[in-house]
Amino acid sequence: MENIAIKQEVEVTASKPMGIFKKILQIFISPSEVLNDVMEHPGLLMPLLYSSILMFLKQLITIPVQRINLQKLNDIYAQYGMPVQTEISTAQSVISAVLSPVFLILSWLFVSFVLWVLVKVFKGKSSFKQMLALYAHALIILVTGSLIAAPFNLILQTDIVIFSPVAFIPNPDITSFIYLFFSNLEFFTIWTMIIVAMGISLFNNFSKKKGFIIAFLYFFSAKLLTALYGYFSFKLLSNLSSFM
Repeated sequence: MENIAIKQEVEVTASKPMGIFKKILQIFISPSEVLNDVMEHPGLLMPLLYSSILMFLKQLITIPVQRINLQKLNDIYAQYGMPVQTEISTAQSVISAVLSPVFLILSWLFVSFVLWVLVKVFKGKSSFKQMLALYAHALIILVTGSLIAAPFNLILQTDIVIFSPVAFIPNPDITSFIYLFFSNLEFFTIWTMIIVAMGISLFNNFSKKKGFIIAFLYFFSAKLLTALYGYFSFKLLSNLSSFM
């Protein structure tokens, strides 16, 4: 009877979910351990709360950089005869920072859904809740990376994505397709998708290759569409302005 009691105690201990602070550390140094925990305990609240707080702080830190970016855009708009945008007030910047967690949550829901659909297309068995939990934990890397980059942008007084290939392009045209696409290939974003790929493989008993195909099929498709949208939107606005 004593042995049975000990065995039951060990099983209860083994099934206890990992704490959020340990997850934040382990997702960087031992992601497999976190993913195994997420598969068994698909929690959502704490990783989303962590990411929301960091996103808010990142937006506050980069308020001066937002004004630099606006000035660059206005300079380009002036070259094409396009109407310039009004200066962003401090109140508007603070409101934007307060709302940033809301947009983060909406993005989390959308990306998780698309990934879940792709998994189902590839005959995967993971539930939507598991995909929500997977991406919620992967966001820890993405948002932490954005907070790390924020002071660099502030010190260098630049809006260029520091940990992306565009950081090595001198005087980049921020409206070009090349800039828009490669600015999305940011180090922490790619790291995030690697974690997603690992999770997809684990949750669905897929090979690692199949997990990476699914994750990066989404990643490159999304970044390509985002860059195309930004590029053609600017071209359309500039062409319309030339007729006015």
